[in-house]
Amino acid sequence: MRIKFIQEFIDNIRGKKRLFAYEDEINKVHKNYSVIESHLREKKQKGKKIRVCFLVIFDSVFPAKPIFEKMCDDNIFEPYILVIPDVSRGTQNMFYQMRKTSESLFAQYKQVYNSYDYNKKQFIDFSNKMDLCFFANPYDAMTLKKYRIETLNSLNILCFYTSYGYV
Repeated sequence: MRIKFIQEFIDNIRGKKRLFAYEDEINKVHKNYSVIESHLREKKQKGKKIRVCFLVIFDSVFPAKPIFEKMCDDNIFEPYILVIPDVSRGTQNMFYQMRKTSESLFAQYKQVYNSYDYNKKQFIDFSNKMDLCFFANPYDAMTLKKYRIETLNSLNILCFYTSYGYV
């Protein structure tokens, strides 16, 4: 019985059956790694800094803070925090949280940007200013499409999920 289970598992991995509901998306991400890795190596060889974006929705949920602080001390990286919206709890709450989070983080760090331009009344696309991206939001419906892993990965940005809870 055990050997049959192992053989089925191996067959699944070889593509005879789908293992996960999101298997296609996972495969896209993995195929992109080599493209992204080549791009990062090229940047490093040319002496260019690697731009690292930390997407933050709430100032209370920033689990990659220690990584951000270490990267601030390393001249290879150009890290910054981008405050992005929580679109799942209403417009009034979204703007309140974005302002609160921006003010709180800006009091601690210089490299903090808001994803919303209050003068133009529109969200800003920062994807052309990212090589790597850290995020703590596992829910696609919680923010705009331009700040989701699928979108950023399709633009050859290497994404890292940092859990905000205990594993």
